[in-house]
Amino acid sequence: MSAYKIYIFEIDKGSRKLYINFSTKSEAECFAKFKKKVKKGNNPISLTKSLGGSEAFSKQKDTRFAIDEMITDLERMDFEVIAGAPLQNDYYQVYVIELNNDPRTVYVGQTKYSPDERLRQHRLGYNSASIVRKAEKVKLRPDLFAHIEEVYTKPDSLHLESEVAEYLRWKGYKVYGGH
Repeated sequence: MSAYKIYIFEIDKGSRKLYINFSTKSEAECFAKFKKKVKKGNNPISLTKSLGGSEAFSKQKDTRFAIDEMITDLERMDFEVIAGAPLQNDYYQVYVIELNNDPRTVYVGQTKYSPDERLRQHRLGYNSASIVRKAEKVKLRPDLFAHIEEVYTKPDSLHLESEVAEYLRWKGYKVYGGH
């Protein structure tokens, strides 16, 4: 059985944005895969550090918990961190993001991750909507989604996402996303 190793990559040279993930593959293979996933235009993406060897784990679950601890430590040091393999929920939920400090302009999405983790992914350009990635300021709007029940299938979450987007449009919001 191969051991899982944790890798940390810097996003945008000199920034305090980091991507953390684990794999049984080599550092170079992980970095190549990561570069394909993150679309950052002409900005350089450079590898800063790789943790392996004594940081190897035999179980995926143990590796994910170690990543969660590392994220907490890195965020305490003022790094912005995205996990490539954060723990997923057993359910989907809808979330709403305010764009550019305009409380009436929002993005609506759905996810199996926590809304905080999904916002972090958007900010760092990982599987993100271009409207969110390009916004100067973004923040979650739990007042617009915290009351919404979780659902347990992707089709249900997509339907709920669409309903929330339509409702917010009806209420006068400028809404992006919401499939």
